[in-house]
Amino acid sequence: MRKIVVIGSVNIDIVFHVSYFVKPKETISSESMDRFLGGKGLNQAIALSKAYPEVKLFANISSKDTSLKEEIKAFGVDTSMIESLDGEPGTAFIQVDPSGENCIILNKGVNHQFTKERISSVISSLHEGDLIVLQNEINELEFIIESAKSKGLKIAFNPSPFDSKILDLPLEEVDYLIFNEVEGKMLSHFSEADKILKTLHNRYPNTTLVLTLGSLGVMAQQANMTYEMSGLKVEAVDTTAAGDAFTGYFLAGVQKGLSVAEALEMANVAGALTVTKRGASSSIPTLQEVFDGVITFKNSSQKIKQAL
Repeated sequence: MRKIVVIGSVNIDIVFHVSYFVKPKETISSESMDRFLGGKGLNQAIALSKAYPEVKLFANISSKDTSLKEEIKAFGVDTSMIESLDGEPGTAFIQVDPSGENCIILNKGVNHQFTKERISSVISSLHEGDLIVLQNEINELEFIIESAKSKGLKIAFNPSPFDSKILDLPLEEVDYLIFNEVEGKMLSHFSEADKILKTLHNRYPNTTLVLTLGSLGVMAQQANMTYEMSGLKVEAVDTTAAGDAFTGYFLAGVQKGLSVAEALEMANVAGALTVTKRGASSSIPTLQEVFDGVITFKNSSQKIKQAL
């Protein structure tokens, strides 16, 4: 079976549940505060590990937090590629309002201490057809993409959090580009979902594009095929890791041989179930929960069950 390696971030999430997002010059009290493990890399690795057997997380953690690796192991993630480094831990300060929406401030910490030497060592251990999964919370992205492509690896990239440097990356070499409507607008300079996909498909014709639309669902473009799936009705509590759960389950599906449509169906359920719980990594559903959800929301998916 082909391997999947997530090269990404590990953060400590400090979550404040508030009645509304704080405004400039304003101080408010939170209704509660929680600490969770998070980071887009870790969240996606957890989701992938729940649905796919050959997943490793290549990441950095701070030597100041000695318990972090054991906490990550408890989620079933292979930690053999995680290195403990001197420096501050990646940290996210998150506000969550009553509707479950969030706003986030990141401190990158040791997430930006990847070296080309370590990256080359990991990529050289992989084989053609293996998949690497990237997000924009780490450094050396251009080097990773170019090195992976030259090795014949598949590449998935989630351009979040978005910044202008993403536009300089060789995105035409990415096999799966997974993004939300805000990131899609920044990439394409259009607000409408269909125009976003058309523009990016013209620019990156060999890339499978996946545009997540929150409660409205998801759209995707692969070659000349366009896919659209409505959002699922659930009671949202916290949207923090929904996109990461979606990404992990979608990539697990396609890497196991599901069609794009089938993988989107599974990922759509995973994202919806994630928002019904508080937290980031701790809110990602199990494979059985996702399969049960697929049955509940749509009475089909025997092929999905067989593939997973």
